[in-house]
Amino acid sequence: MYSSSYSSYNQNTEDHTISTEISHAFALFTHTSAPASSSSINSKRVITLSDLKRVARELREEVDEKLLRLMIEEANGGRGREAVGKGVSRGEFEGVMRRAGVFG
Repeated sequence: MYSSSYSSYNQNTEDHTISTEISHAFALFTHTSAPASSSSINSKRVITLSDLKRVARELREEVDEKLLRLMIEEANGGRGREAVGKGVSRGEFEGVMRRAGVFG
């Protein structure tokens, strides 16, 4: 009984930690402060092409704009100009991070 409860507690704690780390990483891209809890993040804020350009510049990386646009399209599942304009939501960002194996 205790083993099951402890395992569940550990999983919930790990999920909360991962969610917090994802929120902090998302905030680095969007230049917003990370929220106290991931559910309080402003759902209207997205990672934009400008955000990706700024991060590349800050990292002193030369990344072709076409590649940055493709990254946004891959993250949000869209195609073309409309997808790039939509940006990448926190949920989409989390999906990319998880698929890449960064967070569980």
